[in-house]
Amino acid sequence: MTLLATALLAGATPADKIEFILTLDGGLGAGVQRPPPQRLRVPAKWLDPLHATAHPANAAIAARAVSFHVPFEPTESVQVAVEITAANWQQRARHYTDPAAGAMPHYVKAPPDATGLRALVSEDPSKYDNPLERVYLAEDPQLGFIHVKCLGVPERGPRDCRVTSELSTYLTLSIHLPETQLARWRSVTLAARDLVKTLLV
Repeated sequence: MTLLATALLAGATPADKIEFILTLDGGLGAGVQRPPPQRLRVPAKWLDPLHATAHPANAAIAARAVSFHVPFEPTESVQVAVEITAANWQQRARHYTDPAAGAMPHYVKAPPDATGLRALVSEDPSKYDNPLERVYLAEDPQLGFIHVKCLGVPERGPRDCRVTSELSTYLTLSIHLPETQLARWRSVTLAARDLVKTLLV
């Protein structure tokens, strides 16, 4: 969340819904059309409670992305992020990350695991392997192209994994899971996707 969003959230009551207007002002390649603004209204109780105590309900927050927690089970919530992007995110993501599309020339895709994820494996670990990062890719019949990036020091605990998929023409959805729970990526993504779609305006 931007510093502006953090500042404006101070004071919202738990019953409020905070409106975000997601806009993309820069970072567009030549010939890439700027996406129209995307709106969503997030319950204040899903946002960081330290900042959800004094926000006027009729004000909207401009940002490129918004991060919040959605309830997944009675005792669990999952951190998600919604980010605006130009159209054809899946095509661009494949182009830049999938060895099958000519990307990542020093890596190959390992065989899929039971959930369909395929780890990117370095052909020469001594030169290209990064122990602090692990990337997985998948092609899902319902969700399309999936990109997973796990970051962290393995000796200090499981890496934090960000599982990204396309939410709509101009939005991506990312969920955060520890690498030890990555087998749940599909069920959690589908549940979060259903909830987040109800927030779109």
